[in-house]
Amino acid sequence: MFEEFGGDPAPTQENERRLLAAFGLSNHRDAVSSSLSGTADFKLFELRLHASQRFFLQAGDAQAQFVENDLSQARSTVGAEIARYAISSRGVYGRFALGFLNFLPSSSKQRWIQLGLNTGILTQPDLPWSTHLHLGFHFPIHPGQSLLDISLRTSRMIADKPSWALEFGGMLHWSYRIFAQEPKAVANYEHMLFSVGPVMRLRTSMGTGNLFMLWRLWIDKEITASNVFQPSELRAVPDLSFSWTLKF
Repeated sequence: MFEEFGGDPAPTQENERRLLAAFGLSNHRDAVSSSLSGTADFKLFELRLHASQRFFLQAGDAQAQFVENDLSQARSTVGAEIARYAISSRGVYGRFALGFLNFLPSSSKQRWIQLGLNTGILTQPDLPWSTHLHLGFHFPIHPGQSLLDISLRTSRMIADKPSWALEFGGMLHWSYRIFAQEPKAVANYEHMLFSVGPVMRLRTSMGTGNLFMLWRLWIDKEITASNVFQPSELRAVPDLSFSWTLKF
């Protein structure tokens, strides 16, 4: 879910107006997540509002029931960001964001502060490649855990027509979540998620679409005074994520 929240708004070329609306659909194992967001540029800063809702599938499956119960307090999410976006005439861009995230219907313990840094370079007439780097830091208002996520995406222009353009490439993503040690805790926990897969990006006069197909590797570490237990799981079936951004 934090991978989904950390996605920056679609970068725009120099002198393009940054008034954006986006929607997305993602599957996360036994759940489907839908999202909506809007971004408006006020010259000195830009404001982004976003919300998402998760729907749990396969109600009769034991694993799906466990996931649904575990995420019962995180069915919905609302958030806001204040950011600064800049881009050069050569298509090199950067965005720094400070955000707030609230899971619903949970209590105030599921409120997070987010720091995000996005940078990269967009395709140009003499450069068919684009590259995007994201760094995200997530801190709960009530201390106890923290999360870091990093993603790198690169793609090459394979078709460039007057009314549309198509890019194809790949993405790497890594996230790390750690729970703060408690004085009387029997065990402490760390969680890592690796994702890799192809990416397709379509730009038209009606907006920009992104399609991701990501294979996941989970590594969960349980640390006790006498042992380190480190189970892992590699999913054979990839997760799919689609988003479409409209520019006004």
